[in-house]
Amino acid sequence: MPITESVKVLGGICGTNGQIAAAFQKKCKQVEELHESIDGVMHGATELVLKKQCADTGKIIHTLRLNGDRIHGTELKQYTQVARDGVSRTLAGDVGDGPWIQATCGVKSGGLGIRTAEEVALPAFVASRVAVRPIVQDIFAKLEAAGLVPAGHLIGWYDERTMKATHALQAQFPEHANERDAIRTVVQQGAVAAEDWWSRAVQSDLVDVVMQEGHRPAGATLVDEDPPGEAEQSRPGAPAIQRKLSLLLDRFKLDTLMEELADAGEEEDLRRLEDLRDTH
Repeated sequence: MPITESVKVLGGICGTNGQIAAAFQKKCKQVEELHESIDGVMHGATELVLKKQCADTGKIIHTLRLNGDRIHGTELKQYTQVARDGVSRTLAGDVGDGPWIQATCGVKSGGLGIRTAEEVALPAFVASRVAVRPIVQDIFAKLEAAGLVPAGHLIGWYDERTMKATHALQAQFPEHANERDAIRTVVQQGAVAAEDWWSRAVQSDLVDVVMQEGHRPAGATLVDEDPPGEAEQSRPGAPAIQRKLSLLLDRFKLDTLMEELADAGEEEDLRRLEDLRDTH
């Protein structure tokens, strides 16, 4: 039977690529209207804070964690343009490409933490898939045991889609093997942490494990929270994995921007960025 209408399940859209894109565009329009409403505050600093906290990629993070690999670049760039136009109106002038690149980096990296949709989509999707795989595998095993699906079919499809998205994320660095390797390491570490957390959860009271570790649901953490300390490097969950992937992107963007500033002889801007940037 052909799918004629999308279905919303637990806040997420299930449907064809076209239906998912239509729902995303609707959300984009809503966020654009929100930006315009915030413009009425008539106080630059307040507007900037409100646009970052209330009208940023946090509005679409649930969608991206579910379907970040299925939303085309055109729709993602449209959402980012809404954010960039909103910042330009707040600052009463167009934001140049260099300053915008810096603004889209995390605060710890010297930016404003205004994430772009196209840079969040794949990290959010991959992080979500890796973090919940043990739970998904358990559900699929029960379906197989009931004779509802062939053995290995669903988890094979699940892993294939995750792998394609991971490769697409790595493909953003075609000439930078270090970044590709770092992405692979983050994903592998996230998978190990998720497996460990789930194995302990099923052997004891799940609530106790959650309370002891302070682990939060995937949607309960902002995209740009402070990165975890050394003691928390193996912490499970989509937010932790996504943060690490975003930090890798920040590092690459800022390295590239600093090289451009150095080549252009913009010594003052280069020193300012070095002072703001946390390289530790």
